[in-house]
Amino acid sequence: PDKVCHGKGISLVQRRGCSPRSSCCANGTFGPTMPDLSVLIVTYNNESDIGPCLDSVAAIEGLTVETIVLDNDSTDRTVEMAGIHSLCATVIAAGENLGFGAGMNRAADAATGTNLLLLNPDAILESGAAERLVRRSTERSDAAMYGGLTVYSDGALNANTVRRLPSIRAMIMFAAGLSIISERVTDFERLPLPVGDEVRPVPMLTGSLMLIPRAVWDELDGFDERYFMYAEDTDICARIAEAGHPILLDPLARIVHDGGASTPDGGRKAAMMM
Repeated sequence: PDKVCHGKGISLVQRRGCSPRSSCCANGTFGPTMPDLSVLIVTYNNESDIGPCLDSVAAIEGLTVETIVLDNDSTDRTVEMAGIHSLCATVIAAGENLGFGAGMNRAADAATGTNLLLLNPDAILESGAAERLVRRSTERSDAAMYGGLTVYSDGALNANTVRRLPSIRAMIMFAAGLSIISERVTDFERLPLPVGDEVRPVPMLTGSLMLIPRAVWDELDGFDERYFMYAEDTDICARIAEAGHPILLDPLARIVHDGGASTPDGGRKAAMMM
Protein backbone atom coordinates (compact mmCIF):
# COMPACT_ATOMS: atom_id res chain seq x y z
CA PRO A 1 0.00 0.00 0.00
CA ASP A 2 1.13 3.56 -0.74
CA LYS A 3 -1.06 5.23 1.84
CA VAL A 4 -2.74 4.41 5.14
CA CYS A 5 -5.55 6.75 6.18
CA HIS A 6 -6.72 6.92 9.77
CA GLY A 7 -10.29 7.78 10.68
CA LYS A 8 -13.10 6.69 12.99
CA GLY A 9 -10.63 4.66 15.02
CA ILE A 10 -9.73 2.27 12.20
CA SER A 11 -7.02 2.12 9.55
CA LEU A 12 -8.12 2.12 5.93
CA VAL A 13 -5.51 0.89 3.50
CA GLN A 14 -5.54 2.54 0.07
CA ARG A 15 -3.26 2.39 -2.96
CA ARG A 16 -2.26 5.23 -5.23
CA GLY A 17 -4.11 5.15 -8.53
CA CYS A 18 -7.13 3.20 -7.28
CA SER A 19 -10.47 3.98 -8.88
CA PRO A 20 -13.02 5.59 -6.57
CA ARG A 21 -15.47 2.95 -7.78
CA SER A 22 -14.24 0.51 -5.17
CA SER A 23 -12.43 2.44 -2.46
CA CYS A 24 -13.38 5.21 -0.05
CA CYS A 25 -11.39 7.79 1.82
CA ALA A 26 -10.97 7.76 5.58
CA ASN A 27 -13.43 10.62 5.96
CA GLY A 28 -16.14 8.42 4.48
CA THR A 29 -16.57 10.44 1.27
CA PHE A 30 -17.23 8.82 -2.09
CA GLY A 31 -17.11 11.51 -4.74
CA PRO A 32 -20.19 13.73 -5.09
CA THR A 33 -22.74 11.01 -4.29
CA MET A 34 -23.11 7.87 -2.20
CA PRO A 35 -22.31 4.62 -4.03
CA ASP A 36 -25.22 2.35 -4.87
CA LEU A 37 -23.62 -0.56 -3.07
CA SER A 38 -21.05 -1.25 -0.38
CA VAL A 39 -19.79 -4.84 -0.52
CA LEU A 40 -18.67 -5.93 2.95
CA ILE A 41 -16.38 -8.94 3.39
CA VAL A 42 -14.98 -10.26 6.68
CA THR A 43 -11.92 -12.49 6.29
CA TYR A 44 -9.97 -14.88 8.45
CA ASN A 45 -7.19 -16.91 6.79
CA ASN A 46 -8.77 -16.69 3.32
CA GLU A 47 -5.68 -16.03 1.18
CA SER A 48 -6.76 -18.53 -1.49
CA ASP A 49 -10.42 -17.42 -1.49
CA ILE A 50 -10.34 -13.64 -1.44
CA GLY A 51 -9.01 -13.23 -5.00
CA PRO A 52 -11.84 -15.10 -6.75
CA CYS A 53 -14.36 -13.42 -4.44
CA LEU A 54 -13.09 -9.95 -5.36
CA ASP A 55 -12.99 -10.96 -9.04
CA SER A 56 -16.74 -11.58 -8.86
CA VAL A 57 -17.33 -8.23 -7.15
CA ALA A 58 -15.31 -6.47 -9.85
CA ALA A 59 -17.67 -7.95 -12.46
CA ILE A 60 -20.72 -6.09 -11.06
CA GLU A 61 -22.13 -3.85 -13.80
CA GLY A 62 -24.27 -0.74 -13.88
CA LEU A 63 -23.76 0.22 -10.22
CA THR A 64 -21.35 2.40 -8.30
CA VAL A 65 -19.68 0.03 -5.86
CA GLU A 66 -17.24 0.31 -2.99
CA THR A 67 -15.66 -2.78 -1.46
CA ILE A 68 -14.51 -3.05 2.14
CA VAL A 69 -12.56 -6.04 3.48
CA LEU A 70 -12.28 -6.34 7.26
CA ASP A 71 -9.61 -8.86 8.25
CA ASN A 72 -9.87 -10.64 11.60
CA ASP A 73 -6.14 -10.95 12.31
CA SER A 74 -5.34 -13.60 9.69
CA THR A 75 -2.05 -15.46 10.06
CA ASP A 76 -1.70 -16.05 6.32
CA ARG A 77 -1.45 -13.61 3.37
CA THR A 78 -5.12 -12.63 3.26
CA VAL A 79 -4.50 -8.92 3.88
CA GLU A 80 -1.75 -8.85 1.28
CA MET A 81 -3.85 -10.65 -1.33
CA ALA A 82 -6.81 -8.34 -0.76
CA GLY A 83 -4.56 -5.29 -0.88
CA ILE A 84 -2.90 -6.11 -4.20
CA HIS A 85 -6.11 -7.05 -6.01
CA SER A 86 -6.93 -4.80 -8.94
CA LEU A 87 -10.35 -4.00 -7.46
CA CYS A 88 -8.61 -1.66 -5.00
CA ALA A 89 -10.77 -2.62 -2.06
CA THR A 90 -10.45 -0.73 1.21
CA VAL A 91 -8.76 -3.19 3.58
CA ILE A 92 -9.17 -2.84 7.33
CA ALA A 93 -6.81 -4.85 9.53
CA ALA A 94 -8.67 -5.40 12.82
CA GLY A 95 -5.57 -6.53 14.69
CA GLU A 96 -7.61 -9.14 16.53
CA ASN A 97 -10.31 -11.70 15.76
CA LEU A 98 -13.52 -9.77 16.30
CA GLY A 99 -15.77 -12.54 15.02
CA PHE A 100 -18.15 -12.30 12.08
CA GLY A 101 -20.81 -9.99 13.51
CA ALA A 102 -18.48 -7.44 15.09
CA GLY A 103 -16.25 -7.54 12.00
CA MET A 104 -19.22 -6.78 9.76
CA ASN A 105 -20.25 -3.94 12.06
CA ARG A 106 -16.78 -2.37 11.74
CA ALA A 107 -16.86 -2.78 7.97
CA ALA A 108 -20.31 -1.16 7.87
CA ASP A 109 -18.98 1.75 9.94
CA ALA A 110 -16.54 2.47 7.11
CA ALA A 111 -19.15 2.00 4.35
CA THR A 112 -20.88 4.87 2.55
CA GLY A 113 -23.25 3.01 0.21
CA THR A 114 -27.03 3.19 -0.01
CA ASN A 115 -27.15 -0.62 0.28
CA LEU A 116 -24.87 -3.02 2.14
CA LEU A 117 -24.10 -6.38 0.54
CA LEU A 118 -22.70 -8.87 3.06
CA LEU A 119 -20.64 -11.51 1.29
CA ASN A 120 -18.55 -14.43 2.53
CA PRO A 121 -14.88 -14.33 1.46
CA ASP A 122 -15.10 -17.86 0.06
CA ALA A 123 -18.21 -17.07 -1.98
CA ILE A 124 -18.36 -16.04 -5.64
CA LEU A 125 -21.16 -13.87 -6.96
CA GLU A 126 -22.76 -15.32 -10.06
CA SER A 127 -23.21 -12.86 -12.92
CA GLY A 128 -26.02 -10.41 -12.23
CA ALA A 129 -26.62 -11.50 -8.61
CA ALA A 130 -25.74 -8.21 -6.91
CA GLU A 131 -27.51 -6.21 -9.59
CA ARG A 132 -30.71 -8.25 -9.08
CA LEU A 133 -30.66 -7.72 -5.31
CA VAL A 134 -30.20 -3.96 -5.65
CA ARG A 135 -33.06 -3.91 -8.15
CA ARG A 136 -35.28 -5.85 -5.72
CA SER A 137 -34.50 -3.33 -2.99
CA THR A 138 -35.87 -0.60 -5.25
CA GLU A 139 -38.92 -2.53 -6.40
CA ARG A 140 -39.81 -3.83 -2.93
CA SER A 141 -38.68 -1.13 -0.56
CA ASP A 142 -41.06 -2.49 2.10
CA ALA A 143 -38.64 -5.37 2.71
CA ALA A 144 -35.67 -5.15 5.08
CA MET A 145 -33.37 -7.82 3.62
CA TYR A 146 -32.81 -9.44 0.25
CA GLY A 147 -30.90 -12.59 -0.67
CA GLY A 148 -30.58 -15.47 -3.08
CA LEU A 149 -29.64 -19.11 -3.40
CA THR A 150 -26.34 -20.86 -2.75
CA VAL A 151 -24.87 -23.23 -5.32
CA TYR A 152 -22.00 -25.65 -4.71
CA SER A 153 -19.05 -25.56 -7.08
CA ASP A 154 -20.38 -28.74 -8.74
CA GLY A 155 -23.56 -26.87 -9.67
CA ALA A 156 -25.87 -28.46 -7.09
CA LEU A 157 -28.14 -26.23 -5.03
CA ASN A 158 -27.44 -26.07 -1.30
CA ALA A 159 -30.53 -27.47 0.40
CA ASN A 160 -29.83 -25.39 3.51
CA THR A 161 -30.34 -22.08 1.70
CA VAL A 162 -34.00 -21.67 2.70
CA ARG A 163 -34.74 -22.16 6.40
CA ARG A 164 -37.13 -21.35 9.19
CA LEU A 165 -35.94 -19.49 12.25
CA PRO A 166 -34.59 -22.14 14.64
CA SER A 167 -36.63 -23.62 17.46
CA ILE A 168 -35.29 -24.33 20.94
CA ARG A 169 -35.40 -28.05 20.12
CA ALA A 170 -33.28 -27.59 17.00
CA MET A 171 -30.70 -25.44 18.83
CA ILE A 172 -30.32 -28.06 21.57
CA MET A 173 -29.87 -30.84 19.01
CA PHE A 174 -27.35 -28.75 17.08
CA ALA A 175 -25.36 -27.95 20.21
CA ALA A 176 -25.36 -31.65 21.09
CA GLY A 177 -23.94 -32.44 17.66
CA LEU A 178 -26.94 -34.54 16.66
CA SER A 179 -27.90 -32.41 13.66
CA ILE A 180 -24.37 -32.77 12.28
CA ILE A 181 -24.53 -36.55 12.60
CA SER A 182 -27.92 -36.95 10.91
CA GLU A 183 -29.29 -33.79 9.28
CA ARG A 184 -32.06 -35.62 7.46
CA VAL A 185 -33.54 -36.75 10.75
CA THR A 186 -32.86 -33.74 12.98
CA ASP A 187 -32.90 -30.70 10.70
CA PHE A 188 -36.37 -29.32 11.43
CA GLU A 189 -35.77 -25.85 10.00
CA ARG A 190 -34.90 -26.73 6.42
CA LEU A 191 -37.56 -25.65 3.92
CA PRO A 192 -38.08 -26.90 0.35
CA LEU A 193 -35.99 -25.05 -2.21
CA PRO A 194 -38.04 -22.65 -4.35
CA VAL A 195 -39.04 -23.73 -7.84
CA GLY A 196 -38.98 -21.15 -10.61
CA ASP A 197 -37.85 -17.53 -10.53
CA GLU A 198 -40.55 -15.90 -8.40
CA VAL A 199 -39.30 -13.54 -5.70
CA ARG A 200 -40.81 -14.65 -2.40
CA PRO A 201 -40.72 -13.95 1.34
CA VAL A 202 -38.65 -16.31 3.49
CA PRO A 203 -38.19 -16.56 7.28
CA MET A 204 -34.43 -16.03 7.20
CA LEU A 205 -31.28 -15.82 5.10
CA THR A 206 -27.74 -16.92 5.90
CA GLY A 207 -24.94 -14.39 6.32
CA SER A 208 -23.05 -15.62 3.26
CA LEU A 209 -25.21 -13.36 1.03
CA MET A 210 -27.40 -10.60 2.44
CA LEU A 211 -28.35 -7.21 1.04
CA ILE A 212 -29.61 -4.75 3.66
CA PRO A 213 -30.47 -1.12 2.92
CA ARG A 214 -28.28 1.23 4.93
CA ALA A 215 -31.28 2.83 6.62
CA VAL A 216 -32.48 -0.58 7.83
CA TRP A 217 -29.00 -1.54 9.05
CA ASP A 218 -28.79 1.65 11.09
CA GLU A 219 -32.27 1.10 12.50
CA LEU A 220 -31.29 -2.41 13.61
CA ASP A 221 -27.88 -1.19 14.86
CA GLY A 222 -26.19 -3.96 12.86
CA PHE A 223 -25.36 -7.36 14.26
CA ASP A 224 -25.58 -8.20 17.95
CA GLU A 225 -21.92 -8.53 18.92
CA ARG A 226 -22.71 -10.91 21.76
CA TYR A 227 -22.74 -13.56 19.02
CA PHE A 228 -19.17 -14.28 17.92
CA MET A 229 -20.10 -16.50 15.00
CA TYR A 230 -22.93 -18.61 13.48
CA ALA A 231 -25.97 -17.08 15.24
CA GLU A 232 -25.75 -13.40 14.34
CA ASP A 233 -27.51 -13.85 10.99
CA THR A 234 -30.35 -15.76 12.67
CA ASP A 235 -30.66 -13.04 15.30
CA ILE A 236 -30.88 -10.16 12.83
CA CYS A 237 -33.50 -12.02 10.79
CA ALA A 238 -35.52 -12.61 13.96
CA ARG A 239 -35.34 -8.90 14.79
CA ILE A 240 -36.52 -8.02 11.29
CA ALA A 241 -39.45 -10.41 11.70
CA GLU A 242 -40.32 -8.87 15.07
CA ALA A 243 -40.40 -5.45 13.40
CA GLY A 244 -42.87 -6.80 10.84
CA HIS A 245 -40.68 -6.38 7.75
CA PRO A 246 -40.41 -9.01 4.97
CA ILE A 247 -37.21 -10.81 4.01
CA LEU A 248 -37.17 -11.54 0.28
CA LEU A 249 -35.39 -14.25 -1.69
CA ASP A 250 -34.67 -13.95 -5.41
CA PRO A 251 -33.92 -17.49 -6.68
CA LEU A 252 -31.94 -16.11 -9.63
CA ALA A 253 -29.52 -14.15 -7.43
CA ARG A 254 -26.91 -16.78 -6.64
CA ILE A 255 -23.49 -17.33 -5.16
CA VAL A 256 -21.13 -20.27 -5.55
CA HIS A 257 -20.15 -21.26 -2.03
CA ASP A 258 -18.88 -24.58 -0.77
CA GLY A 259 -18.46 -23.13 2.73
CA GLY A 260 -16.19 -23.84 5.66
CA ALA A 261 -13.11 -21.85 4.68
CA SER A 262 -13.02 -20.05 8.04
CA THR A 263 -15.09 -22.61 9.93
CA PRO A 264 -13.90 -24.81 12.81
CA ASP A 265 -14.86 -28.45 13.16
CA GLY A 266 -18.39 -29.44 14.13
CA GLY A 267 -17.70 -29.75 17.84
CA ARG A 268 -16.18 -26.27 18.13
CA LYS A 269 -18.97 -24.85 15.98
CA ALA A 270 -21.60 -26.31 18.29
CA ALA A 271 -19.78 -24.90 21.31
CA MET A 272 -19.65 -21.43 19.75
CA MET A 273 -23.38 -21.58 19.00
CA MET A 274 -24.01 -22.03 22.71
